[in-house]
Amino acid sequence: MPTYPRDPELHKNHRARLRKKVSTGGFESLEDHELLELILFFSIPRVDTNETAHIAIKTFGSLTGVLSASPDELLELPRIGPNSVVLLKTLQALCERYLHGYSVGGRLLTGTADVVRLSREWYADRGNTNLLVITMDSLCRLQRTAALCVGGDVYERCVAVQREALPGAGVAVAVAYVGRDGFSSPTKEDRLFAKELAARLRRSEISLLEAVVFIGNEPIALSDYAL
Repeated sequence: MPTYPRDPELHKNHRARLRKKVSTGGFESLEDHELLELILFFSIPRVDTNETAHIAIKTFGSLTGVLSASPDELLELPRIGPNSVVLLKTLQALCERYLHGYSVGGRLLTGTADVVRLSREWYADRGNTNLLVITMDSLCRLQRTAALCVGGDVYERCVAVQREALPGAGVAVAVAYVGRDGFSSPTKEDRLFAKELAARLRRSEISLLEAVVFIGNEPIALSDYAL
């Protein structure tokens, strides 16, 4: 690994200025090299990391490229030692786990198409689930799904969904279920269920994003029926 003389006067107070930039403008105010520079503060004490961050991104093409580089490649960078390599590879692993968790547990559901897609996946794996309840947070990120075994009574179904939604403190709910055989469009009970459910959830400050009934293999959004 190359060695470089330390110059305590170089970019004097630069670390303080960079931290202040974060505190006033947030992390989104940082360019990629500044974010990398800030990260390296924790593994390279009392040394300017600006040049190292610039060289790293230039060498590997992007911040993603830096995190994806091998330990041996990282050690070729100026002032990057074993501690910095461990820090950067730990950060890479953390990002990968976060993105995996986000794509599974934090999946975005912003409309009917997303609800239909998730419902199809569920039914493909588990067959004709009686009633699928999907709860989301304030950003419409998936919190959890639950299959309820309830009858066809509108009141019973509404109460069951409301009971499932409240413990999760979700602010949005979607439901999906398989319609009755022999019908080619939503029944009166389907439309009544959607309207009554929306009203009940609204009283609990929970919104109904969508209610989907599968008739045959065709999903029909009950919001199209004045939900």
